[in-house]
Amino acid sequence: MVAKAVLVLTRSTAPVLQQRCLARVDVSRKKLQLLGMGCMLVAGKLLEPTWGTATDELVYLCDGCYTKRELLHMELMVLHLLDFKISLSGPTSAAFVVAYGHELGLREEAEPVQAALYVAAKMLEAFGMLSHLSSEIAAAALALALCITARDCTKAPQKRDQLAVLRRLSGCDALKMQW
Repeated sequence: MVAKAVLVLTRSTAPVLQQRCLARVDVSRKKLQLLGMGCMLVAGKLLEPTWGTATDELVYLCDGCYTKRELLHMELMVLHLLDFKISLSGPTSAAFVVAYGHELGLREEAEPVQAALYVAAKMLEAFGMLSHLSSEIAAAALALALCITARDCTKAPQKRDQLAVLRRLSGCDALKMQW
């Protein structure tokens, strides 16, 4: 089922595709969710081999706001808007969060990684964050998540070590990043 186990890369690729579409065409508020679901369908088919039958589930997740035909039409529009160039120009902040977490010895399911994925997604909603590199956003999100999950990052030696590794990997001091 789509809602159960969507890969992190798919969840982070769909908004990138949506942003690229929105940069090329204006979309009414009524069709914005449909565009997002169309991008999710394209990202899923690109990145997850079992997504060939996900259309019905995505229509269900939209609570029937759109038909299967409308979703498939939007998928085609997304592909045309992007000139069928759906590969990403670089890794997303979510991919960096997972990679940084791996370097810190954290699995993708670990609380700090999941919190960082949420924070990174929220950070990308802020227009001012678009000037930062995906690696910087990921480092800042993971640094914040490490502090939150440690309850006090300045006193926990392991967290300080993890923050130092993040600083080395990303090339920025994530805790001093200006929002």
